[in-house]
Amino acid sequence: MQPVGRLRGRVGVITGADSEVGQSVARALAAEGMSLMLVARPGAHVRDLAEELSEAHAVRCLPAAADVADRDAVDRLVMHAEQHVGTVDVLVNLVPGRMTEALQPTMLQRGRGHIIDSPTSPADVVALLLA
Repeated sequence: MQPVGRLRGRVGVITGADSEVGQSVARALAAEGMSLMLVARPGAHVRDLAEELSEAHAVRCLPAAADVADRDAVDRLVMHAEQHVGTVDVLVNLVPGRMTEALQPTMLQRGRGHIIDSPTSPADVVALLLA
């Protein structure tokens, strides 16, 4: 097993965090030390997962409910993430929406960041980020 914490200090946003794949990706990234904003559709619950990951891995992990197709909701999510978790380094898109257009300009301006659309497994996400 590889050492954990290699992504400590980095911040990720996961859309569709209430899905099975979203939860698995969140667990894998938190285990590597990444702080997260877990985005789920309104009415879905990711608060328990956020608390579990925060406690187990000593990372900041915020739950958020929003329609990622709504530009205003996405703008609020990004602002909330930056204020409470930090500047977003990684977007894992499991639900299509406007998160890419909200985060990509800042990533390009900083010259770093990753946008991962519809990953097939948590291991693929971690491997890509550690490459």
